[in-house]
Amino acid sequence: MRKPLLIILGVALVLITVISPIFILKLCSAKVISQDGWVWQNPLPQGDRLWDVWGTSPSDVFAVGDGGTIIRYNGNYWYGMISDTTETLHGVWCVTRYNAFAVGDDGTILHYSGGSRWNAEDSGTSNTLYGVWGSGSSDVFAVGEGGVIRHYNGSGWSA
Repeated sequence: MRKPLLIILGVALVLITVISPIFILKLCSAKVISQDGWVWQNPLPQGDRLWDVWGTSPSDVFAVGDGGTIIRYNGNYWYGMISDTTETLHGVWCVTRYNAFAVGDDGTILHYSGGSRWNAEDSGTSNTLYGVWGSGSSDVFAVGEGGVIRHYNGSGWSA
C-alpha cells in the first residue's frame, strides 16, 4: 500500500517541479494590455499615474507622476529612479540627458545632474507647480497654481 502512495507522491512532485516553473514563466511574461491597445513595458505596471514625459532622444526619456515617481527609458527598457519625494510630480523637462528638472505639488522642484538620484531645490513657493521649460541650463521657468512663475538662472530659483 505504501508503494503506490509513494509513486503517486513522486509523480506529483515531478509534475510540480516541471510544470510550475513553466506556468510561472508564462504568468510573468504575460502582457498587460489596456482597453485601447497600449501594452505595458518594463517596469511592468508600477501602479502610479504618470503626468508628464520628456526626452532628449528616442533612447533617453523621463516620465514623472504620483508619489514622486520618476522612470527613465534607455531605448531598451524603463527603470525607476530615486526622487526622494512623495509629492506628485506634474512636469519634467530636459536640457540634456544629464541635466533635467521635475516639478510638482507643494512647490517641489527636483534637479537631475547625472547618476541615479534627483536633488530637491528650494523653489521659494508652496504652490503646486505644473510645468517646467527653458532655453538652457541657466534659463528655466516653472509655472503653477495661482499664476506662480519661478525662474532658474543656473544657481537658484526666484519669482
